[in-house]
Amino acid sequence: METQQTTLSPTVGNALGEGWTVTFQYFLYALVAVIFSGIAAIPFGGVTMLAFPVIHIKEFIFLQPLFNIFSIAYSIFVYTPITYGVIKLFIAISRREEIDLNVLFDGFRSRYLNVILASILTGLIIGVGMFFLLIPGIIFACRLAFVPHLVMDKQLDAVQAVEASWKMTRGHGWKIFFLGFLSILLVLVGLALLFFGVIIAAMWITATFAMLYVLVDKNYQTSLNAA
Repeated sequence: METQQTTLSPTVGNALGEGWTVTFQYFLYALVAVIFSGIAAIPFGGVTMLAFPVIHIKEFIFLQPLFNIFSIAYSIFVYTPITYGVIKLFIAISRREEIDLNVLFDGFRSRYLNVILASILTGLIIGVGMFFLLIPGIIFACRLAFVPHLVMDKQLDAVQAVEASWKMTRGHGWKIFFLGFLSILLVLVGLALLFFGVIIAAMWITATFAMLYVLVDKNYQTSLNAA
């Protein structure tokens, strides 16, 4: 249940401003979530560091497929549920609800199958768009940006989440695209400020997308009720 209803319109400025505000209102929770996600991503780096010198040695070239399989499997079955849990926590932060860090593991609980299927389905749709032409892939990525939020927040299954995200984001695609582009710039600025700058950037970016979802969802539900 929301503890504070927002009347803000779903604009880029409002998402960024409110995202920044709640990031620092719930700083410790946001920090824990981002660090947790970062630690969970370490196996990717570890595999890359191990694979790079090994797979170029003729005697160990057969290991390359194993590294690739591990990386893909870890991404789908371990890291994706973690990112979905982080998104759920940031949705709660955006709504200024009481925070429970246990939600970071919700992607592994009753929604695990939906999380995996939603991730695969979304990836396939975006991948097909990227394969044929770059622009359709970008459009699909923007219109399906709220799939993880809907799976965790509304408890929708994979197909329902894809359909709902496509409907919700109608008229908001450019906002999502702009925030995605801005996210890249924020990360680059964070890198210039060294390690802690990247963490702050990641916290703000995640909070901003969660806030945009909350604002768009409220606007969308209002339009449905008025219809």
